[in-house]
Amino acid sequence: MEFYVGDKFYSFSSSDLDYMYIDEGEEGIVYRYFDQAFKIYKDYCRKMRLKEKDVFVLQKIDTNRIVLPKNLIYDLNHQFIGYQMDFLLQYATQAIAKMDIFSFIKEICLLRDDIFLLSDFGIDMEDLNFRNLLYHNGKIYLIDPGSYVIRDYIDRSFLQQENFQRFAKFVVDDILLSVVSLSKKNQSAVRNILNLEDSFSLIYRLEDTLQEGETVSSYVKRICK
Repeated sequence: MEFYVGDKFYSFSSSDLDYMYIDEGEEGIVYRYFDQAFKIYKDYCRKMRLKEKDVFVLQKIDTNRIVLPKNLIYDLNHQFIGYQMDFLLQYATQAIAKMDIFSFIKEICLLRDDIFLLSDFGIDMEDLNFRNLLYHNGKIYLIDPGSYVIRDYIDRSFLQQENFQRFAKFVVDDILLSVVSLSKKNQSAVRNILNLEDSFSLIYRLEDTLQEGETVSSYVKRICK
């Protein structure tokens, strides 16, 4: 496979790509090359991809914890075939359960600020799920922006509300309730205490209910009692 990332040319054999392979989804395959990640679209899924013009916008946005494209990838015919991102080594997301609760909330606040920033650019974050979560050196990241859609004519305040409602549900269901094993009854108790109907107040409710010296795991287990 041969392609350009920005002005730089890369050429990889099939065995190279097998070694570099990280993961794949419905629309593309992700490869690692040192500290870079290349997402290359599958030919039959190109209608589903993050469009070239969208990557142009995303690569100019400076975020804290949401990993966005850095460069566009073109084949030898100058056709857009994917994008390059920073590569971050994935640690077991179960390690989040052992995080100090104050450190956890700091990370969630940084992600929240990124959500607000992307909303200002008209970016609709349609798909937030556990597969997009990455834990690296005590920090929590969102990766794989392939499902993001730029909506030029949408009301920004409405979009911010929609994005943050998804984000609040993601924090509770895909982080807090995924890294700690609870019964369905206790899961419901956590959701009720954090009240996802009022998603913009999630951070305040987290701060109001925490105690000194707690980990994420001990916090979740305590508030559901």
